[in-house]
Amino acid sequence: MKAFFDNLFSAFQEPSQIAREGLPYWIFWLLLCFIFLLVVFIFLRDKDLRQRLNSFFFRARRRITRMRLQAKIKKQNQNKTELLKELGRKTYEAGISNEETKKISREIKALDKKKNLNQKELEKFSSEIDMLNKQYSEYRKNQEAQIKEQEEGKKPHQEKIANTKERKKQIEKELNRVKKDIGKVEKERKDSQRKIQNIEANTKLSEMEKNTRKDELEKKIKDSAKKKEGLEQKIPSLAEEKTKLEKETKGNQKAIDDFHRRMKALKEEERREGQKFEREIRKWQKKQENIQKKNKEIEKRKQPLFESLGKEMNETRVKDEKINTFYSQIDEIEKSIKELESRIQDLS
Repeated sequence: MKAFFDNLFSAFQEPSQIAREGLPYWIFWLLLCFIFLLVVFIFLRDKDLRQRLNSFFFRARRRITRMRLQAKIKKQNQNKTELLKELGRKTYEAGISNEETKKISREIKALDKKKNLNQKELEKFSSEIDMLNKQYSEYRKNQEAQIKEQEEGKKPHQEKIANTKERKKQIEKELNRVKKDIGKVEKERKDSQRKIQNIEANTKLSEMEKNTRKDELEKKIKDSAKKKEGLEQKIPSLAEEKTKLEKETKGNQKAIDDFHRRMKALKEEERREGQKFEREIRKWQKKQENIQKKNKEIEKRKQPLFESLGKEMNETRVKDEKINTFYSQIDEIEKSIKELESRIQDLS
């Protein structure tokens, strides 16, 4: 062993050589195993250490056991309290009493009377809320019907505007076509006049030939003039119809705008009335919440009274078929608590 440590220390005293060759992993694990065996050896040889460790683990185990037993006792006490409350409640509901429990029963009865009065108030508030909701629902239906009526009322005007728009497009096309035809006729007239001038300037043609051609062209000029006049006569009627349609469009648009204004006014009125209804409903709901809080407080105050009533009945053990089963259940719990307490006492 001494030789092993000498070799080990010499290895640490020669860092340059270790740095060159490196320390094998097996030496590390060998040292670790050696230290572990040394600890085990010391533990086996040192009786006091073993006793101290045993004592430490025993105390810890006993403390954990005591905590578990105390938790069970706490749970059983809770069960007992609930049973006593239930026993008191059943006793009160069944009208079972004696001299010791009459005072407690009177206190519970007084609280129940308050709760019943509160319950009537709750029913009144609920009726008010239901009535307001019904009124609000009817009001909304009426408003929706009026808004729908306005929607239906503006549809014919919208259709007329659509038809008018389509007719205006047709008139525009007709006017453009007429103007285009007038342009063509005017061009034909000018062409005919130019041809007449050319004929008159042509020295190669005889007077008879000139007159024949000129007559044909003058006839064509007259026809063009009549055609132009007929086309120009269409323009005022088309323009007049277009103006009339524009006036109708303005009238229909004004009617639509009026419908929109009425719809907007109806929606604004519905919004304001809705806010009024909501405020009123919230007011009654707030009253409901206050009464419900009072009833919860009454129930909270009744619990210790039921427990006290249960304790009195458990002590006096008034016999009645409706409550006899509670006594045996309470006895079983008390027996269990005593056993648990005895086990804790044994651990001390």
